[in-house]
This record gives sequence, structure tokens and C-alpha cells, in this order.
Amino acid sequence: MDLRRMKIGTRLSAGMTLILIFMLVLIILGLSSMRIISEKMNHAVRVTSVKTWYAGLIKDAKHTMDEAVLTALLTGNDTGFEHVRVLTARATYQEALEQLEKLDETGKGKELLAKLRETFSGARVNSEKILQLVSAGRNMRAIEIYHKDLRPAVLRLEQLSTELVAHEQEMGAFYYRQALERYKMTRNLFLAMGFMIVAIAVAAAVILTRSITRPLKEGVEIANRLAKGDLAIEIRPEGRDESTQLFSAMKNMVEKLRQIKVLEQQLLQSQRLETVGRLAGGIAHDFNNLLSIMLGNAELMKLSLSPQSLSTANTGGGLAVIKQKIYERCESIETAVSRAKDFVKQLLVFSKHQVLELRTVDLNQVVLDFEKMMRRMVGEHIEMSIECLPGLPAANLDVGQINQVLLNLVVNAREAMPRGGKITIETSFTSIVAGFTSDYPPDAKPGNYLCLTVRDTGSGMEASVVDKIFDPFFTTKESGTGLGLSVVYGIIKKHGGFTRVKTEKGVGTSFEAFFPSTSDMTMREAETAKQLVRGKETILLMEDDDELRPLVSDVLTVMGYEVLAAADGAQGLSMFRERSDIIDLVITDMIMPKIGGLEAWTEIRKLRPDIDCLVITGYAKDASMANLDGQYSHFMQKPFTLEALSEKIREILDGDQSRTGTRQTA
Repeated sequence: MDLRRMKIGTRLSAGMTLILIFMLVLIILGLSSMRIISEKMNHAVRVTSVKTWYAGLIKDAKHTMDEAVLTALLTGNDTGFEHVRVLTARATYQEALEQLEKLDETGKGKELLAKLRETFSGARVNSEKILQLVSAGRNMRAIEIYHKDLRPAVLRLEQLSTELVAHEQEMGAFYYRQALERYKMTRNLFLAMGFMIVAIAVAAAVILTRSITRPLKEGVEIANRLAKGDLAIEIRPEGRDESTQLFSAMKNMVEKLRQIKVLEQQLLQSQRLETVGRLAGGIAHDFNNLLSIMLGNAELMKLSLSPQSLSTANTGGGLAVIKQKIYERCESIETAVSRAKDFVKQLLVFSKHQVLELRTVDLNQVVLDFEKMMRRMVGEHIEMSIECLPGLPAANLDVGQINQVLLNLVVNAREAMPRGGKITIETSFTSIVAGFTSDYPPDAKPGNYLCLTVRDTGSGMEASVVDKIFDPFFTTKESGTGLGLSVVYGIIKKHGGFTRVKTEKGVGTSFEAFFPSTSDMTMREAETAKQLVRGKETILLMEDDDELRPLVSDVLTVMGYEVLAAADGAQGLSMFRERSDIIDLVITDMIMPKIGGLEAWTEIRKLRPDIDCLVITGYAKDASMANLDGQYSHFMQKPFTLEALSEKIREILDGDQSRTGTRQTA
């Protein structure tokens, strides 16, 4: 019986009730036994006394009758008195004999009484004859009958009455012994029942105590384990008592603590990512400044070594060849800086919501460039295959974030194949027709898409896991962050695309990322020669980097602009106050000593609300820069090409219809 199905109060009440019932039964049995013993003893005393008394009367009556007859014989004269005595003795004898016959139920007693009645009858007849003979004067005949008949009868009566008295005394002793045995039996029964009740009480107390203390000990053990931070403990409430309610509450508490611990881990992970993000942001800012210097100098050298100048040089001399080599080296520097710029973006993608820098790119080329970087990281035990569809249409993509998508998917595929396998990266073109979207996720819309597929031959996933793989912080790895695929999902959604997952247990998994196609043109058709756009306006440049500031100033000067350069926001604000009437555009860095770029821009707007501002910075654009997307404020991330900078400046200046800029092309 499981006592924990009853409440503690109910258990205690039941135990006490059980003990009381046993005690009442013991008392009732004791009283009943004592009553029986009392009745037995009373019966033994009463019956034995009465029977002994009647037996004594018989014996006395016999003596009286014998004595009256002898007196008559000796005196030789029946005076009548002896006759009366004989009659009285007879009556007493007869009465005592009748009473004994009623009381004595034993066989021996009835036998003795029958013999007494028979012998007494003979003695009564003989005593009558003797008394009659004495009355008639015939004493000798009376004496003869006395000795011959009456005396033996009297002796026989004496013997029988003595035996009767002895028998009754023996029966009294028997009844006494019987009552004594009953008493002893009752006493032993009482002792046995007393020990039994004590044993039951002790057993009940032990059982009740254990049923109460055992859950308490379990509760203390659980509390101690929880105090040590062990949240893996399993609590199984069983029963309906108060301890079960306590364990249920502790189970709920453990579940809450587990949720809190998960939230703490997520918060800690978020804080780590935020810390990494801040560190990466600082690194990116400084690194982008360096890249801007390299890219700017390379482009300035290219301007001085343009193909036109090379074609007009002395074709027969070695100087033209050297200039051509320098021009090619500058292009290599530009390509390297562009890749480094994409690498810096990857430093920020985990910790900050990046603003997409979309540009028309060839997805096949992005995959091929990525394959060069990932080939060593995948490992020799895994085969990596690239299958690109030739002539793929162009797409507006952020190359840095597409690389992040590829990185996360390839790393996941690698970890799904610890014993080796094959990873396939594939590009394809898909058209989704309205009404035929059932094979795609619900968020798929009709249109033309570029499909980027990463396929592995790993262990595959369960359906329950597939439903959660894009949830933030969900992971099946012991050391995973649970952010990789959620970042992939977010990047693809920001590009206006969608994802599809195909998996089979023991066969492998395929991740498909769909990106909207820009047009049906190929990337080669979409590429056009970019030209450096020039102007003649006055620009206020605020940049604290001593190497980057003169470089940007020289670049702007080459474009035809008049440049006012300031080393920080305070100097720039002072220069604007002095020459605000001739300044057409403000270009400023974000982070500068004394007064930052945004603060200086705020003060400048107070002086001239219609002035335009271009913010250039090595940081990624975040929520604090959201107000830069307005009528008079614009954003550009370092590093940037001369063509991109020239187009952005002309876009800003030409956007204000109150000014008329002069466009010249190089």
C-alpha cells in the first residue's frame, strides 16, 4: 500500500484510530474474560458450598437417625421423641438428597446419590421395624434386626455420604482449577495482545515516520543538489500528500531555473557577441581607414597611369612597359582591397544587423572566390565540389553576407560528416510560376530566382529538428551557439529570398537559398565601364586620420572640387562658420576627437539647414545612424572606390535643384 497517496494528517489519524481500535478490542476482551472468570469462580464457590452443605446434611441426618434408633434400643422404650428425631432425620435426608440431585450433574455424583437413595430406603424400613419392635417390647428382635440389617445400611450410608462429601469437594477444587486456568489463559492472552498492540503501534509509527521522513530526506537531497547548481536532477512527484505537492513545486522550480539558466546562457552569449561586435567594429573602423588609404593611393596612381597616357607614351621604350606593369599592380591592389573589405564585413555580421550593400554581382564568381578560401578549412577527409550553372543572370547581392551564408552552411555540412564525405556547392536558375508554389515554403513568391545549394552526405536530420533549425539559439551541438542558421535565414530574408531544406536520415541534407534575379542579363552583359564623375563645388572635409585626410583631399581635388580639410569636428565647425556661404557639401568621419562627426553636423545644420552631408566611416551602419537616410544626410562605408565616391557626391549635389553642377567625365 502506498501511504503517500494519503495526506500526512490522514495517515496520522488512521494510525491513531487503528491503535485505539486495538486497545478497545483488548479492553472488551479483558472485561469479557474477567466476567467469565468471575462467573466461573462464583459458580464454583456457590455450587460447591451448597452441595457440600447438603452432603453434610445427609451425613448428619444419617447420624441422627442412627443415634435415635440406638437410644430407643438402649432404653428399651420408644418414648416418641426418638421417633420424631428419626422422622426429622428422614425428612432432612430426603430434602438434601433431592437438592443434590438437582445440583449435581456429574455422573459419579448421580451414581452416589442413587446408591444413597437406595440404601436410605432400606435403612428407613429397618428403622421403622426396630422402632415398632421396641414399642412392642420386643427389644431382642429389634436388636437382632439392627445388627443384621440396619447397622450395615448405616455404615453403607456413612461410606456413601463420606464419598459424596469428598466428591463434592473434589468438584469444587475442579471448578477452582478451571477458573484459575481461565484466568491464566486470559492473562496470557492479555499479555500477547498487549505485545501485539505494542508491536503494531511501533510498526505503524515506523511506517508513518518513514512515509513522512523519507520524502523529507529526498527533498533535502534535492535542495542540496539544487544549491550546488545541479539542474539535471529528475523529480518525479508520486502520491497525493503534502510531500507530493512540495515535489511538484520543486519540479516547477527546477524547470523555471532551467529556463532561467538557458536565458542566462543566451544572454551571456549575446553579451559575448556584443563585446565581439564592439571589438570588431573598432577593428573594422581602423582597418577600413587603412584600406581606404591603400585603395585611394592605388586609384590615384591609376589616374596618372591611365590607358590614354600609356598609349601616347613612347611605345618603343621600356618606360611604357614599366607604366603598364604599375597599372596592373594597382588593379591587383584594388582587387585585394575589395576582398579585404568583404572580410571586414564578415567580422561584423554576427554581432550587428548589417545594412545591405547591394551591388550587381555574378553569383558564380562569388562561389568560386569563396571556394578558394574554404578549401583548406574543410579538411582533407571531406571532398568539396563546385557546380556552377554557366551564364547565370546577375543579382543584387551583398557579397560579404553571401560569403557568410556560404561559410555557415559549409561549416554545418562539415560537422555533419565527422568521418568524411562530400560537400557540393551548386548554383542554378529557377522560375516560380503563380499557382505552382506548393513545392516551396509558404513565403516563396512567384518570380525568377538564383538558387544557391549546399549539399552534404552526412547523417541527415529528424523532422522535429528541421522545424527548429532556424530558431535563434537552437543547437544540437554541445558547444554550438545556435546562431549560425538563424543568421543565414536573416541574411536571405533581407535579400528578399527564402530557404528550403531537404534531408533524409542517413543520406544527407541539402540547404537551398533562393535570391531574386535582377534581370535576365548575364553579369558580363550587365557590366559597363565606370567613369569618374567630376565637379567644381566646394567641399568641407572633416577627417581625423592624418594619412587618410590628405588622400581624400587629393582625390577630391583631382575630381575638380575645391576642398577645405579639417582634422576634427571642432576645426571643421569653425571653418564652416567662416565660409558657410561658399560650402556646397560636408563630408565627415563619424568618430573624431573633440567633436564627433554627428555632433558637428548637428551644429552645422543649425547654421544652414539646407546644407547636405555625406558621412564616411569604417563602422557598419547601425540604429544610431538611422537618421542619416534623409533629404540632406547620406552614408558611405569605407573603403570605397573613386568612381563610387564621385558618383555619390554628384548624386547628392545634383539632387538639390537649387544648385546647378557642371558634370565632366574623364
